[in-house]
Amino acid sequence: MSKTPEPMIGFEQMLERFGRQIEETMQRWEHMPGLEMWGGDVGAIQVDLTRNDEAYILTADVPGFDRDEVSINIDNRTLHITADIDEMETEEGLDSLRRERVHRSMSRMIHLPEQVDADGATATLRNGVLTVTLPRSESPSGIEIDIE
Repeated sequence: MSKTPEPMIGFEQMLERFGRQIEETMQRWEHMPGLEMWGGDVGAIQVDLTRNDEAYILTADVPGFDRDEVSINIDNRTLHITADIDEMETEEGLDSLRRERVHRSMSRMIHLPEQVDADGATATLRNGVLTVTLPRSESPSGIEIDIE
């Protein structure tokens, strides 16, 4: 049984619907020609969220990012994933003729259906796929998750 007061349940459901609509709109924009001139990826990190009796498992695509370029934070029931590369290096002795890979950033905010145990959360990043395991819990918490 939820401990959320009745008026807030409707508000949370409205916010979740609004968030899904924004994400769907951003995904449609991602494939529109001409938006690449804005630099970087337009849209959000693509995710799958599943659960079992013990935990939520989030799988996210973050291709081209290393472990130290991805950050994961949990605040209450919201998971924040940010991937950011400030500048791509050019090999010494080479002159740049075209430079499009200067800055790339992706992010995603996922509202979880219930509280998770942030202290027990784990994350791995292999071959551009981020997997975050979030044990289910009843207590709110805010914490950053280290990637193994």
